[in-house]
Amino acid sequence: ADAAVRVFHRDEGFHVDLVEVSPTGARLSRMKALPTDTRVTLRYLHLSLRARVEASDEALTSLQFRNPLDPAELQALR
Repeated sequence: ADAAVRVFHRDEGFHVDLVEVSPTGARLSRMKALPTDTRVTLRYLHLSLRARVEASDEALTSLQFRNPLDPAELQALR
């Protein structure tokens, strides 16, 4: 992983580090803590993925994707 991605919440965007990714979710670092169940959009290259925050603190944020990633999307993020 370790790809640089952006996460958007309302009109606020964050440059974050993708620490881990699976078909159903991702773990990010370098992002401010957001409340559980906050809706966000993760963007990288041509991908725009809707997700919700599962857990978040100053160190890591865990997201669950709204729809599981297909193999091509997963490969693009790895």
